[in-house]
Amino acid sequence: MNKAKFASILSQKLKVRRKQALKYVDSFFLNIDEILRKEGSITIRGFGTFKVITRKERKIINPKTRKFMVINPKKTIYFKPYKKLKETIK
Repeated sequence: MNKAKFASILSQKLKVRRKQALKYVDSFFLNIDEILRKEGSITIRGFGTFKVITRKERKIINPKTRKFMVINPKKTIYFKPYKKLKETIK
């Protein structure tokens, strides 16, 4: 499912125009982005937790050249779903 389809479903449930629902969806994701940048994590009860984590530097072997390479540390987003959400998709 893409953002437009999600906004369409949301517009039907909230009984608003699709354009307005799309604004709600965009605002939601922008707020999550801002909170992750400022605080590093956000918990949405009943859904899960988004958290910024830093992956360590690691050494790998390039499969083509068979030489060792170093992958620099980087930040990424980790999502841990709540137990109820996990159970609904099983």
